[in-house]
Amino acid sequence: MPTAPPRACPKCMRAHSNPRGCPRCRPAWQGSSYGTSGTSRRQQRMRAEQLAAHPFCQWPGCRRLAVTADHIVNLAAGGEKYDPANLQSLCKAHHDAKTQAEAQAARRRDDPAPF
Repeated sequence: MPTAPPRACPKCMRAHSNPRGCPRCRPAWQGSSYGTSGTSRRQQRMRAEQLAAHPFCQWPGCRRLAVTADHIVNLAAGGEKYDPANLQSLCKAHHDAKTQAEAQAARRRDDPAPF
């Protein structure tokens, strides 16, 4: 089977034969786990088990179907990645609200003190 001829990278103009693009010039997010919501088999299994055990949103008073298994204590805040007790089933609206609140809290925490 013939191989594809090398391509020139539009950024660095070096030849490469990688079908995913130039390994030197690929964006930093390519090849990372960003946007895959944890694709390890262990995480997929834990998510499926959580949603099977708790198919409805666990936000107090919510009766919608859950679409995601979310960490109660954010991983960046020291939450355990593989602890089933650190997972909760959430609907999209409550997951988005919780994520937004965590992001705002992190931004406030990282802001330097004003002069």
